[in-house]
Amino acid sequence: MVVSAQKICVLSFGIAMVASVTMVGFIWWKAPGIEQIRGDFHMDAIPLTSEILDRDGNRIGSMSDERRFKVNVDLMHQQTIAAFLAAEDSRFFKHNGVSLSGVVRALWRNTNSLSYREGGSTITQQLARLTYLEPRKSIIRKVREIVLAVKMEIALDKKTILEAYLNSVYFGRGAYGVAAASEQYFSRAVATLSIAQSATLAALIRSP
Repeated sequence: MVVSAQKICVLSFGIAMVASVTMVGFIWWKAPGIEQIRGDFHMDAIPLTSEILDRDGNRIGSMSDERRFKVNVDLMHQQTIAAFLAAEDSRFFKHNGVSLSGVVRALWRNTNSLSYREGGSTITQQLARLTYLEPRKSIIRKVREIVLAVKMEIALDKKTILEAYLNSVYFGRGAYGVAAASEQYFSRAVATLSIAQSATLAALIRSP
C-alpha cells in the first residue's frame, strides 16, 4: 500500500506532538514541587554574606569575596523597580511566568542569526534559571526553565518573585543582588539610588 506524503507529514507531526507532551510532562513531574518552591524562596532562605561588625554593629568587613545582602522590595524606590522592569521584563505583572511574544521574538532572531544569543526569558524564567538550572544553553534547559517558571508563578506571588530576583541576580565584581550592587558601585543604600544609578545597575545584568 502506498502512503501519501501528506499522511506521512500528519503522522510525523502527531508523533512529534506526543513526544513533546510526554517530555514536558516528565519535566513537570521531575521539577521541584509547589511547597518546595515556596520554601526555597522564603526570604530567610536567600544566602547572605557573613559579615564582620564592630562593637557598635557597624559593618567593617566580610568573610567572602561574594557580596550578598537581602532587602525587602518595599524598601526600594519605585523608580529603581521600574528601571529593572523596563530593562528585563516590561510585562512582568501581566504574564504568568512566560512571555509568548518574547519566546517567538527570540526564536526568530536566533534562527536568523543561526545562534542562541537571545533567550526571550521573563524575570520569572531568569530566577528559575539562577536557582535551579545549569548555565549551559540547550533546548531541554529552556523547556525546564519554562516549566519551572510556570510552577513558580503558581507557588509564589509577583512581589515574592521580583524580590527574590532582585536579591539574587549577579551584577559583576562579586555583587549579588541590587543591595550589594548599590554599595559596590555607588557606595549608597539601594533606597537612595537615583534614576540614572538605577538604570545603570539594570543595564549591568546583561553584561555584568
